[in-house]
Amino acid sequence: MRLSAHVTKLARQPSPGSVPSHRTLQNSRCTRTSATRRDLVLHSALLPLGAILPSLDSLLQPPDSAPPTGNCPTCVGPVDGTLGSCADLRTCVSSFDDRPGFFLEPWSYEDRSVAKAQARLAACVAAQSGVTSVSQQDSYVYAQFSHPGGVDDVEFLFLEGDTVVQLRASSRASPLLAAIDAAGAGRARLTSRFESIRLALGWEVVPVLRNRQSSVLGLGETPFDTFGPPPPTGASLQELLGLTGDM
Repeated sequence: MRLSAHVTKLARQPSPGSVPSHRTLQNSRCTRTSATRRDLVLHSALLPLGAILPSLDSLLQPPDSAPPTGNCPTCVGPVDGTLGSCADLRTCVSSFDDRPGFFLEPWSYEDRSVAKAQARLAACVAAQSGVTSVSQQDSYVYAQFSHPGGVDDVEFLFLEGDTVVQLRASSRASPLLAAIDAAGAGRARLTSRFESIRLALGWEVVPVLRNRQSSVLGLGETPFDTFGPPPPTGASLQELLGLTGDM
């Protein structure tokens, strides 16, 4: 009886060279199918990541090594006695851009000597945190400030025959940081830096009446207001303010 049971048990086990049963083949196919589906799911999950990585790389590209120069609206440097506007730049403030959020009032100083006032300003700017370079040319002072992910270009222009300083600043940053700055943090940084310099010098803000045309029932400033007309091309600020010798 024991021998018969042992023989029966051996008969149920397939020999090494035998053909697998239908159930064995079915289980094998299910195992392979399940593994293949897992591979497909994993592959499809990684596809968006592969598409995102190049985009992230482009967003983290370093800023331009130098600001634009020349006669364009956003170029750095004085042109015909004026500084640039902000145009389509989001992280920018300027005394030559009347739009709310971009306009920055010029300063006035008591020293009648432009050269002395300019030298004092340059020294004060050089002592600020984050400054990397300061240069002077005629009645113009240019400085660069570094911040995580970018560079701020800061400009000061002294008007001849007056005690007024015009201001402008814009930022060069990686696309990702530029998008973050555009939400308002960038302009707040630029404005705060100007205010720190002004307070250190003890200079005053010049009240400016802008040519605002309200678009909403004459109420306070709105994004729909217009500020114009723009200055004629080629006209210097002295001519616009009537500071030429013919006046």
